[in-house]
Amino acid sequence: MRTTRQLALLDEIARVAADADIDCWVRGGWALDLFVGRVTRPHGDIDLFLWAEDAERFAGLLREHGHYEVGGPPRTQQRNFVKDGTEIHVGLLRRERSGEVVVAGGPAEGAPWPEGMLADDLGAIGDVRCRIISPRSQLEIKERFPEWTGRPPREWDAADIAVLRDAIGA
Repeated sequence: MRTTRQLALLDEIARVAADADIDCWVRGGWALDLFVGRVTRPHGDIDLFLWAEDAERFAGLLREHGHYEVGGPPRTQQRNFVKDGTEIHVGLLRRERSGEVVVAGGPAEGAPWPEGMLADDLGAIGDVRCRIISPRSQLEIKERFPEWTGRPPREWDAADIAVLRDAIGA
């Protein structure tokens, strides 16, 4: 039931962003699943990327669709919402003059994300179609999670990495 609810939320979010001409990419576990076209494991949340300049407008649109905002990291870095018991984490991005995509704010402001992360990749599970970060970038983010966060790998990271490596032939 939770998976069905989260897929419906992904579909809703993708439509809201597209209708408003807001660039939005799914990241994290759901990006992996959308890439391989199937649910590989239960997910505790939905992770997205969005340009920081669109954050306020996107937040307003989500509120209009029944999402409510909750606290978390600095609002210049990430905005967090909840709907139907599911947390939605919206990481905010900024593009440097060099073209490099970086963390928009917070303690890691200016830290670069993987090159090519925002390619025009689409993922799908059934009728749900969403823009996703590039699978190679997703793999790099998963592999470098401990280095970037100073935290140990999460219990699902090794399985996610194996699925990604297999799917992209890495």
